[in-house]
Amino acid sequence: MSGGTGRTAAGAAGHATASPADAGVATSRLHIVDALRGPAALAVACYHVTNGNVRLLQGNALAAAGSYGWLGVDVFFVISGFVIPYALASGGYHWRDAGRFLLKRIIRLDPPYLVTLAVALLLAWVSAQLPTYRGKGFAADPLTIALHLGYLTEIFGRTWFVLVFWTLALEFQFYLSMAVLQPFVVHRRTVVRALLVASMIAGSALSHVRAFVPMWGAWFALGVLAFLLRSGRLSRAAYAVGLLAAAGTIGVEATPVQGIVAGLTSLVIGTVHLDRPRFATLGALSYSLYLVHEPIGGRVVNLAVHWDRRPWFVNVAVVAAALAVSLGAAWLLHHGVERPAQRWASRIRYRAPRPAGATAARPPGR
Repeated sequence: MSGGTGRTAAGAAGHATASPADAGVATSRLHIVDALRGPAALAVACYHVTNGNVRLLQGNALAAAGSYGWLGVDVFFVISGFVIPYALASGGYHWRDAGRFLLKRIIRLDPPYLVTLAVALLLAWVSAQLPTYRGKGFAADPLTIALHLGYLTEIFGRTWFVLVFWTLALEFQFYLSMAVLQPFVVHRRTVVRALLVASMIAGSALSHVRAFVPMWGAWFALGVLAFLLRSGRLSRAAYAVGLLAAAGTIGVEATPVQGIVAGLTSLVIGTVHLDRPRFATLGALSYSLYLVHEPIGGRVVNLAVHWDRRPWFVNVAVVAAALAVSLGAAWLLHHGVERPAQRWASRIRYRAPRPAGATAARPPGR
């Protein structure tokens, strides 16, 4: 998805314990997530490279082929809806761990984001100094930069320096929500879990403010449904009902193709087992590629469009070069910033549950 304004735009109270099924499917789950995450990031990159500057391909067949790449964002939202409750359940999350959970996510995700923000600002300033530059003058006021640091840019009516950043803001809102809702996701009572998922789906039907996560609740609900199915907390029949409700809501409130893509993503995560990695390297680079493809690959495209009367094969070469440079930049960002951040975040552990018999208020549903 690009930076448009619509949905199409063309990431039991008490102790959350993993079910016995969690450990048994952990490896296959992570493999299937990586198998989806990498191609989704590449699809979004292809979309922006082929359609970000209409002067490059001018609506030809290659642009048409890349025009569906924005659907990778729908895939990412569903993946997040699965990964976050899975990680929290596996780690034995409790409400008292909310601060640690959010700190882990900030340490894990913010360093690559902040480096990309700095690089984007630097490249925007350099581009504005070139004699061939035809865009708006460079403008980066302190308030807008500060709003970027808190993922608040769109909420306060400002423009993101990098278009895809708007999805990161929604992801962060989802993390805040899950810090509160996770114990209800794994509540022992089916009715509690059902009401939670239903409320998420209803958010997409009732909310129409793109900058806030309720509008995207059905996407995240599809991931939660996949988690509940794979962890043995939901029957196949109940999952099918939830899948149809969430995907149908997306199809009505957004577009039918988004409903289909999001629904299929949930179905694949929920039912497909992989015994070995697929697209593991691309999956590892997916977050970094998602961040850098626009400020890096987009600059390659912007430089090329100044060459008039380009043969078709030159346009193809420009697209390939933009993607290759983006992948190279993603590799550097991943190994230089993202992997160290992952290691730092992994050192933060949730507190061990209280021993049986310790004095504590009995949580609801226990």
